[in-house]
Amino acid sequence: ISDWLKKLGMTATEDQKRDILAAVKAKAYEVSRLLNEEEFKEIAESIIK
Repeated sequence: ISDWLKKLGMTATEDQKRDILAAVKAKAYEVSRLLNEEEFKEIAESIIK
């Protein structure tokens, strides 16, 4: 999570990172694949605001 955030020029608190991780895992399970960069970014932005 930290690596992706850094790559996208974003920062998050540890609590936000935990929330992003949970949301990414849920979405990946839902779509049965790894998420792409845009999907990750949408999730991160919705949590970091």
